[in-house]
Amino acid sequence: DARSADRYARLAVTTAAPTPELAPPSRTHALTLGAIVFVATMLRFWGLDYGLPQTQCRPDESVVVENAVAMQTGSLRPNFLNYPTAYIYTCAAVYAVMRHCSWLWPEGRTQGAREFAEQAVLDPSWVYLPNRVLSGLAGVLTVLAVWSLARRFLAPPAALAAALFMAVMPLAVRQSHFGLTDAPAVLLVTLSLVKLADAARNGTTRAFILAGV
Repeated sequence: DARSADRYARLAVTTAAPTPELAPPSRTHALTLGAIVFVATMLRFWGLDYGLPQTQCRPDESVVVENAVAMQTGSLRPNFLNYPTAYIYTCAAVYAVMRHCSWLWPEGRTQGAREFAEQAVLDPSWVYLPNRVLSGLAGVLTVLAVWSLARRFLAPPAALAAALFMAVMPLAVRQSHFGLTDAPAVLLVTLSLVKLADAARNGTTRAFILAGV
């Protein structure tokens, strides 16, 4: 009826109205967040070389590494599609940069695809460690993403508590030690939630697009 239509119209105007921007964190808040990020970084990067050069301490890692190494030959088609491929392509891009950094290699020259693959067989640490570094970075950034999401809904101390819980969560720390899709996937989902929160607050098209991306 007319009253229901009027009520929905007023609700639409209310929800579409932009909300004030978030206030910048205080100095104490920023320092505390920095300390939490430091703890998260130490937990995720301490012992990052666990098990290497043995590669079967976490067998799933070989799926990512082997496909990323194989892409150095020019074929960008992964042979394993059970995992989201964006992370495999990211590792392949990192390996391509490594191959062209002559200072990384004893011979002082860039590595061809075949030489790079041979080096990966002789010392798997060369390709497993960069993969784990990417996963560890994703884990650290997720702590910041959780803080950013929480401060949109909660008081500043609660946002810090959320970041702290994420920083020391055992499962999150463990998964960030291995070069798998887990930590990057959690980061991307959390970032999407941050932009969805912005979309709910402001109703902007840009926020919705970023949430989908």
